[in-house]
Amino acid sequence: MPRSCCVPFCTTNKLKNPNLKCYILPNGSTEPRRRTRWLQAIRREDEFGHLWDPKSKHVYVCSQHFITGWGGRASDVHIVRNSDFLSQKFHHAGDQILADRGFTLKDDFAVLGAQLITPSFTRGRKQLSAEDVANSRVTSNIRIHIERVIGALKSRYHILDGPLPLRLVKRLQDERQKREEAMIYRIVHVCAALMNLSGSVMYNRYRI
Repeated sequence: MPRSCCVPFCTTNKLKNPNLKCYILPNGSTEPRRRTRWLQAIRREDEFGHLWDPKSKHVYVCSQHFITGWGGRASDVHIVRNSDFLSQKFHHAGDQILADRGFTLKDDFAVLGAQLITPSFTRGRKQLSAEDVANSRVTSNIRIHIERVIGALKSRYHILDGPLPLRLVKRLQDERQKREEAMIYRIVHVCAALMNLSGSVMYNRYRI
């Protein structure tokens, strides 16, 4: 009997692809946490919009949905270029992106009309020019404030301070309604907007 994949919109089975491997869904009694992670990754919902949890013991996921994460040798440049980060969904003309040294994607962001700002480095020079030193100092100061804001954002909105459920990355409801942004993008956007309405993280030396 062919084993069909339970992932939504997946039509593969053992008859169509004899070399296909199918993995049974982990048992909820013996491996509840592992089963939950699988169900979240499957991104399937029941008729009430809740996380799908089948009662049958014969539920399979085909090998086409198992991928490995980026290895430790993968550079940041490689990961960004092979992700959805370099798109107009996240960047617009006139945006400025702050990054570390070695993040050589200036041309990639220029295509989007955005500017990549990185600290200056000597590369082939004995020392930095006075202008490069001044620019690097300004960049470092800005970075400190950005890290403080990110830290405050995580401490204030606890949904961002730990691992996120995979179903927040992309939900079936988002796909049905043809939304370009996943739920997590909207959550971060709202949290950041609320953060911008609060007081500044910068110390005002002239405050009385």
